[in-house]
Amino acid sequence: MSFVINTNLSATTAHLQTNRSLKSIGESLQKLSTGKRVDSSADDAGGLSVAQKLSSKMSRTSAALQNAQNALSYLQVQDGFLESMGKILDRFGELRTIAQDITKNSGDIENYNHEFMELQRQLESISNETYNGINLFIPFSQRFPSPDLSSDPSINQEKDAFSDHHSQWWPTGVQNYDKYSRTLTLHPDGQSSSGSVSLGIINVNHVLSTNMKAIHIKSQGKDLERVGVGRWIITNIRALSLGLITNAIERLADARAENGAEQNAVQNAFEQLRSSQVGMENARGRIVDADMASETTRLTKSQIMREAGVSMHAQANRMTYLGLTIMGLSQV
Repeated sequence: MSFVINTNLSATTAHLQTNRSLKSIGESLQKLSTGKRVDSSADDAGGLSVAQKLSSKMSRTSAALQNAQNALSYLQVQDGFLESMGKILDRFGELRTIAQDITKNSGDIENYNHEFMELQRQLESISNETYNGINLFIPFSQRFPSPDLSSDPSINQEKDAFSDHHSQWWPTGVQNYDKYSRTLTLHPDGQSSSGSVSLGIINVNHVLSTNMKAIHIKSQGKDLERVGVGRWIITNIRALSLGLITNAIERLADARAENGAEQNAVQNAFEQLRSSQVGMENARGRIVDADMASETTRLTKSQIMREAGVSMHAQANRMTYLGLTIMGLSQV
């Protein structure tokens, strides 16, 4: 092997390896400081693409989870008011039964009627309750059929979904009511066909259906009091049969059962979304998260290689002095 002084291949090679070790140290320090294996597209282009799509879906899933929690709150508030309605209807039945007592004089009956009228106003007040400005019920209007809300695009309307076959609807024998609901989409892709729950808007007119016209004709207008346009309240508890009250209680029980089913459906969807979110989070972590143990080992190795490279670089640079010694020019 010839001896030259213009080209120091050993020093150049040592310098190259030292730079590689320094680069590896920098990469390891970045991963250890951020905890990420993939921090830019240069680290892993394909992995970053998958991780970014997973991150986007996780964000949408988090939003869907929040929507599900809000829907549960909506349904729980609705059920609370339905429970209050049930207590009022129970009191109606109690008052109607007491009013049949032959020992009660007209003054006693009048006192019961006052309470009966106030409870009707309370029912109407409950039917106007909202959750964050969103109707929980179709307000009790005493108008038949139910008011048309088809102009609201967020509300689904099923025409004549409910039918009341009580004898009060003589001579027709039946009264139909519309069903209203809102569609809660719970799938991250935003498509209701992929996963949704129908949230019912209780039609109070169906639950509390009473043939005001028949009562008006039968009492010649004495048992009704107008309280607004198209709105009436019954002033005589005896004008309302126990059969009508028990039917209303049954319809209210059905409405609460439907509310409970919707709560369970939303809760199940929430659990599915949460499980999916955990799975996506784990999948994303496997792609982008750094293995701290292996990166620490790699950093230690790179530091050793750097120290060795610097040492070899220094020794390679001293080889040029050998040439000077041969030439007798070195003073060392």
